Amino acid sequence: MTKVAIKYQDLHHFLKYVESEHFMPSIIVHNDLVYLKFSDDQAEYISEKIKYALIEEGFDMNYNLNSKGVILQRLVDSFVKSGW
Repeated sequence: MTKVAIKYQDLHHFLKYVESEHFMPSIIVHNDLVYLKFSDDQAEYISEKIKYALIEEGFDMNYNLNSKGVILQRLVDSFVKSGW
């Protein structure tokens, strides 16, 4: 079982990457953090999906993070902190 903490402001963006999947993590909101809990297989899959989105959509033509990239980078960092 994997637990990931993300900022509440990033929850909507995170949900875009799991809405088409056949699983939804347990979600617990506490203050400005959201705690997500799912299986290790699900965590690995979602982590890879978000990393791919960062590469594909997260940079401008000068290879600087764009506004979407900043959010995706925070999500990636949250998964890295939890071991993914």
